[in-house]
Amino acid sequence: MIAGKTRMLTLIAACALLAAPTARAADAPDAGAEVQGQGGVRLECGGVGLDESAPLRSARGHALQLLFTDMDGAWLADVDVRIRNAAGSVLAEARCGPVAVIYVTESGSYRVSAVSAGVPRESEFKLSPGAEVRSVMRWLD
Repeated sequence: MIAGKTRMLTLIAACALLAAPTARAADAPDAGAEVQGQGGVRLECGGVGLDESAPLRSARGHALQLLFTDMDGAWLADVDVRIRNAAGSVLAEARCGPVAVIYVTESGSYRVSAVSAGVPRESEFKLSPGAEVRSVMRWLD
């Protein structure tokens, strides 16, 4: 009976160790940064690996989820993202990719600028807290 409990505890400990690098990857600047912006905006960025991007792609309660791709639909990493309010003030910025999740506390118009390999893209979104809008920013060049 004790041997069975020891095996079970060993198995649980091993699972916890295997899960730990994935959980810590979200804290790494390149893997999955979270940027607490200004004006009630928060930006979370996910890495290319499924273990890094899957939690963000399944996130709930966000205002906007963006996926960055090339013209063939391949995911893009290292996209410089900047979020501005209607007045043009920068509220948050980070290097993201392929997923960026934006949370807002106030409804309004927000402009998202993104640059990949020196090529800019920009879109304006009308966002509300928890609206869960999804969009793709695609680079055709």
